[in-house]
Amino acid sequence: MAIKWKEPLRNGLSFGVRPKRWLQLFVVDLVFMALLFSYAMTNISQLLFAMSAISNPVMLTGLLTVTVVFIAIFVAWMLIKILVTGALIRQADREKEKIKATYTMAKSRYIHLLAVSIVIAILNGFLGYVPFVGSLLTILVTFALFFSLQSVMVGRKGATQALKESYTMFLKHMRPIELGANPKFVLMVILFAAGAALGYLTGSLESGFILLVSIAFFSWALIYSRVGDVWALVSIVSGIISLLFALPGLILMWNMTMPLLAGGANSIAGMAAVLFALTSNLPSIAAAMILFFVGTSIGGAFAIKTIVDFYKQLK
Repeated sequence: MAIKWKEPLRNGLSFGVRPKRWLQLFVVDLVFMALLFSYAMTNISQLLFAMSAISNPVMLTGLLTVTVVFIAIFVAWMLIKILVTGALIRQADREKEKIKATYTMAKSRYIHLLAVSIVIAILNGFLGYVPFVGSLLTILVTFALFFSLQSVMVGRKGATQALKESYTMFLKHMRPIELGANPKFVLMVILFAAGAALGYLTGSLESGFILLVSIAFFSWALIYSRVGDVWALVSIVSGIISLLFALPGLILMWNMTMPLLAGGANSIAGMAAVLFALTSNLPSIAAAMILFFVGTSIGGAFAIKTIVDFYKQLK
């Protein structure tokens, strides 16, 4: 079947730029990033002191305490982000529904959203460490379970059924491999060759093989999988949106930190100088951070709507 590309993209961009959509992601990200940043700045002296005396058990305990707090904040961030994502998926499917009602629906489906998210995270985490083929397996998981959250919220499936439906859609929309001079096969051969060349240039047999296998499988899945096409398109467009909003912050950080890091200071002194520069430019950093989160929120809302439209089209 031929995929209709323009309408999902147009709908995604229209959905993504509306403040009432992207602000939901923005508020959550900004609040939790502010918590992490303020906690880091509050404990900056303790962090530096602990890192300079990491062999000291007392200092190590302090460092572990700070790390645990960071992890707790991050976990809370992800748990709330899953709820907001579920609500936005519902809004992307039924744009006229009241926002409060979409959150009520997301709460009722939260256990399935959470289960699917945990399964995907565990699979990617563990499979990524499999020797030689770890990156290949994470690529497979990404494509095979790409529509799982949409299946939970739009298809009203349970976690197990959602994972199964997404995997079935991945298999259903694979294109047959045709040998010969057709453009797709030629492109795949070129990418295989590029992977082999890059693998050779690494100078390591193991890393070269891993790189070759990863590029080969990724190019095969991307060229012959319609789900791979959707993933690539959404990733590229949302990435460009995020990058455009991140540029001012990247330029600011580059100008602020590179002269310090290039000065030849030892690691602790260099880090102290960087942290001092950061604390001295908090207003500029805060503005750049806010702008960055605006971009990632617009890109995220765009991705959610576009994936929902493609899910309904390919289902």
